[in-house]
Amino acid sequence: MKIKNNRYDIEINLLDNKPKEDINCFLDPDGIIDSDYIKYVYIKYKEHQDDFYKIRCIICDAHLLGDKYFVLKDNILTLMLNFTILKFDLNLNDIILVKDVDTVACNYELYYIDNDYLIIGEFEITRLDDSFNMIWQWSGLDIFDNVVVDFNKKLIFITEFMNSRSYSITFDGKE
Repeated sequence: MKIKNNRYDIEINLLDNKPKEDINCFLDPDGIIDSDYIKYVYIKYKEHQDDFYKIRCIICDAHLLGDKYFVLKDNILTLMLNFTILKFDLNLNDIILVKDVDTVACNYELYYIDNDYLIIGEFEITRLDDSFNMIWQWSGLDIFDNVVVDFNKKLIFITEFMNSRSYSITFDGKE
């Protein structure tokens, strides 16, 4: 996936195998390098005016990495990797904050709203502050079938899978 803002061009990929480049750029925030199931988040980026790319690989146990798994705000790239959320500072070329998020099941969307993070998961919606401290968490009765985040109305619309029950909650976590 390629993303950019007014300063950076970034390419992010989730790799099953260690990258072929001879790079000494591995970060292991969860200490899982000896795990049987590891993946590599390959981040290649440069400032618009630069000729050369910087490369970092983050060792993780993420199973997916889609376009809603990261947020780019100024020089901070925030990534949601399974139950781990981290901030990668593009200026420093390093992780500046990492935290495990206490959620019931897989998380599949990450949004940046009002200087906080909103995580959409299979069973739960979680809001974290900018330092990844939990502000609130909301869960329904079943797996979410459909979740729509309406930024204009500041509402999250949720439909559950088995019973088709629908909810709408505010960005403050209230029904």
